[in-house]
Amino acid sequence: MNSNAIPATFWLFWHIVQDRRLLDRVQGEVDKCRTPSTASPSTFDATALSNQPLLQSTYAETLRKYIAVYILRKPEHEDAQIINHQIPKDKMIVISSASAHMDKRNWNSGTLDEHPVDQFWADRFLTYSRKSTPPSAAKSTASTPIMPERTVASAPLSSDTDGHPQGARFSLNGYSGAWIPYGGGIHQCPGRHWVKLQMLLSFAMINDAFEIELLDTKDRLRVDMRKFGLGTLQPAEKARFRIRRRHQVVPGGIEGKSKQAVFSRPMDA
Repeated sequence: MNSNAIPATFWLFWHIVQDRRLLDRVQGEVDKCRTPSTASPSTFDATALSNQPLLQSTYAETLRKYIAVYILRKPEHEDAQIINHQIPKDKMIVISSASAHMDKRNWNSGTLDEHPVDQFWADRFLTYSRKSTPPSAAKSTASTPIMPERTVASAPLSSDTDGHPQGARFSLNGYSGAWIPYGGGIHQCPGRHWVKLQMLLSFAMINDAFEIELLDTKDRLRVDMRKFGLGTLQPAEKARFRIRRRHQVVPGGIEGKSKQAVFSRPMDA
């Protein structure tokens, strides 16, 4: 894992583990992806894991909230028209992903706007039912403000016996130009699919082997902004937790033992 994937995986863990209901829902999806095996620890179907709706939405929300990169572009062949601005040929444009990721006009914030963009909401990229379809913007050679044409997420109409929403679907439709943790166009990060798989598989395997309990009840950790624009933002404070190997039958009858640790600055770990 590289220096961006490690802190991103930390944030994914932190948000899931601190919300027991979210952890139970995510665990329900992870359990569907186990492969038949007597090995310990468990093995998982990576393709199935990376296609679970809630896992994907939680992953996408993690990158939306904690990735801050500067994207450099320039018109190489002719002047470019962006809304009301004309960019001369060969002049550099600097785009901040954080500006797009934190613009409330771009994002589903719940039916009553109860999930503002400055808060983590694991369901932000899930859709359940189509409420309305905004009219398509008129085609133009010039760029226009982002007007996502997406299914509006609402509370699920029904749940299964474990309380997991039925009919949930992960979707990035309408978020083109708004969700840009990997950049955009032909210059997008070529390793983006590998990073997604790393993050989700790391969560599944570690959570399968260990029970993790956060010792601080705070809703959010302060974010270190000193490396803003250079990738994944890191926590600016320590996140204390208790970890214990899950009880399982192993040769010699060894059971899990509890240890305390501090997970801080995952990039340097």
